[in-house]
Amino acid sequence: MTKTTRIVLAGSILVLAGAAAAYFVFKLPLSTVFVGLMVLVCPLSHVFMMKFMGHDHGMGDHNHGAAGQDHSHCEQPKQLKRNADNG
Repeated sequence: MTKTTRIVLAGSILVLAGAAAAYFVFKLPLSTVFVGLMVLVCPLSHVFMMKFMGHDHGMGDHNHGAAGQDHSHCEQPKQLKRNADNG
């Protein structure tokens, strides 16, 4: 089991334990607990996505001397600047 899997599993268990505590200990209605979980889904998914997904956009490992590589994306900002200056 990888470190990432353990962190996600531990987080899931904590969220479920909190939901169970809200329902059984604090006697909140199940609909309220469900709405609270749905409110947490969006920010928690963004946190996990930004933490564990790759952010590599292909910018940084450029070997500009290699033949056969497409570097048209490098020229686009220069062309946009020229167009803005001329317009």
